[in-house]
Amino acid sequence: MIAEATAWAIHKSGAEIILCTCAVAGGRRITLNCDNIQQCIVDESGMSMEPETLVPIACSGADQIVLIGDHKQLQPVIKDNTAKTLGLEKSMFERLAEKGKYLMLEIQYRMVSYCSQQTYVVF
Repeated sequence: MIAEATAWAIHKSGAEIILCTCAVAGGRRITLNCDNIQQCIVDESGMSMEPETLVPIACSGADQIVLIGDHKQLQPVIKDNTAKTLGLEKSMFERLAEKGKYLMLEIQYRMVSYCSQQTYVVF
């Protein structure tokens, strides 16, 4: 029943946007039912571990990948020291931003005007 509902929601409902977590993007419900993904947007990618960000990128087969976030805010939360030494506390977003592979948005609509939050889009 769940498989039928998923197939209906994706193919017959007329929906053109699917929202899910990075982990769900690699699950069978999405990968088996979505064969025409044009764009994959990973929001808050500045606080996702790099392997976590790779799941929707690798599984979507999208023509375009957009990472959205702010590498100067929260980073991935890593408690294991071995994982830290292996570099998992730095997100893919931050690695790309350090190489200058980003576009800073001039206008943000998420907060009131007196806040100075910047939003970056990595490409």
